[in-house]
Amino acid sequence: MREEDIVEKVRSAMSEKRFRHTEGCVKMAEALARRWGADVSLARRAAYLHDIAKEMPYEDSLEFVSGFGLSDIQKSKKIIHAFTGAIIAEHDFGECEEVCDAIRWHTTAKAGMSLLSKIIWISD
Repeated sequence: MREEDIVEKVRSAMSEKRFRHTEGCVKMAEALARRWGADVSLARRAAYLHDIAKEMPYEDSLEFVSGFGLSDIQKSKKIIHAFTGAIIAEHDFGECEEVCDAIRWHTTAKAGMSLLSKIIWISD
């Protein structure tokens, strides 16, 4: 999917305030990717999509992820959007595993994260 299409869908899926936050993350992710030699296009895509599910009602998020085997911690209200967002990025946007992984771990981080995942975590 073209980045312009991602931006349009992301903008329509969130409030203006959340979209402004997302745009700031995109700018930071791009700068960090350039600085550390990561793929700038993937960094921008992951940053645009990192909060795609942030404003989804919690009950809808729980229903959405019910068949994906998430732990109770991953289902917590504060971080479920990262896991929901990663699933949406893969299934609705056709994003690669590296982008989905960066979205999945942007709230909690984890040991052994890729450079892209670290960039999205810091950018957020």
